[in-house]
Amino acid sequence: MNAPGQFQVVAGCVQSPTIDSGVELGALIRALPEVSSEPMASTRWPRALPLFVTSWEPVRLHGHTRITLDIDAEAVTLAELAKILKNYPTASTKITVNQTVAQSFATLQYKPAPTGQGVDLIWVGEESDLEAAVPQYRFWNWRWLQPSLSGQSIPPSPLMTWWLLLYGLSMLARYFPVPWTRALDLDRSPSAVVLDLVMTRAMDALPHLIYEAVTGRPVRFPAGVGPDPFDRRHGILG
Repeated sequence: MNAPGQFQVVAGCVQSPTIDSGVELGALIRALPEVSSEPMASTRWPRALPLFVTSWEPVRLHGHTRITLDIDAEAVTLAELAKILKNYPTASTKITVNQTVAQSFATLQYKPAPTGQGVDLIWVGEESDLEAAVPQYRFWNWRWLQPSLSGQSIPPSPLMTWWLLLYGLSMLARYFPVPWTRALDLDRSPSAVVLDLVMTRAMDALPHLIYEAVTGRPVRFPAGVGPDPFDRRHGILG
């Protein structure tokens, strides 16, 4: 019987799910909140989706929390939403819609959100239930649905997703230096901008995430004035 590797041991220490099968580097990049919204040469991998509590609703129903979800579509039907959510096992059975409204329109309604517009949805549960399942991530009021990386399993935490991605990139740089150098060529490689951004945002994210893991307590910052809380040009990261 094979002993668990370093990834499995650390994942257990920080109470993160693991994965038992191979995963593509592009899927790891798209699953990370810090880079999920950036343009990529291929978008066949589902991305982490920003989720926000609609705190300004005048009336709240017990056991329901109004949310907006930023998805890659200008319009989406109820059937299309169900298909999208299959990639997000954390929330696929917890997100629903106002059936009366959904039956009155051909597509689901949108509401204002920090990222622009988000689909108007309902989380089945109180806000505390939402926080337990999809906690605020690094910034106040910013939550992210992470896609599954291996079938329908719960994905690793962002910290352990970063581990997998950076380990994979380090192996690529070590054992395949020529393709790695070509991939970083900004004049010729379609992946160069994304790879540069990944490494830049890793330097922002990892001290924060490692501190949280070591101390066992979350640290939340106020979001900046721009639509992207991870952008160095905005807020406290500027």
